[in-house]
Amino acid sequence: MPGARSGAADFEAYLDEVFEGASEHALRAGFSVLGRLSEEHPRAQGWLAHLLDRDLPGRALAAFEAAKAIGERTAHARLGEVLGRALERKGTIALAVQLDNAGLPEQTVSLREVGAWVDKTLLDHLPEPTDLASLSARAALLGNLGARQSTLGKREEALVSSVEAVTHYRRLYPADPAVFSSGLALSLETLAQCQFHIVSWLPAPSL
Repeated sequence: MPGARSGAADFEAYLDEVFEGASEHALRAGFSVLGRLSEEHPRAQGWLAHLLDRDLPGRALAAFEAAKAIGERTAHARLGEVLGRALERKGTIALAVQLDNAGLPEQTVSLREVGAWVDKTLLDHLPEPTDLASLSARAALLGNLGARQSTLGKREEALVSSVEAVTHYRRLYPADPAVFSSGLALSLETLAQCQFHIVSWLPAPSL
């Protein structure tokens, strides 16, 4: 309906005016309000996407911090999901580093897509390992990525990531078992879960 489209455009213009030049604190507050609204009103997802597309580099961190705070109270708000899609479209390595430094929560359901994007982006820009330190960094990212992909239901991608993580950790383990045993164990656990789920999808053999 023309009237509805005009009203939506007017509201997006209003949001642009409110968010333009806002401080980091004000941006976070604005994303918090819209993020909570998205739990019950699907149209809020479009407003969030519009605001992030307008200035993702300047607004991603505020949206991320708002999503973290909201995620401690509910798993149903859509801010983290919208941010994940925006990062897939327009994200950069600089944003991945910024969000990683801000602290990616392991248990916040709504930020799983963001966490997977950050891990994959950092991994894609990591130089090939030349020593134990660089191999350890790659193994840790692969282990995290595999676990996140598994929780997102991306079992085949998780299988690839966890196989490579296990391969690296098996090389690292003899050098310092106390340091690398937990990473190896977690990667093996993710690998076993992926193998179980993939096998369970296969049709039963005919007798």
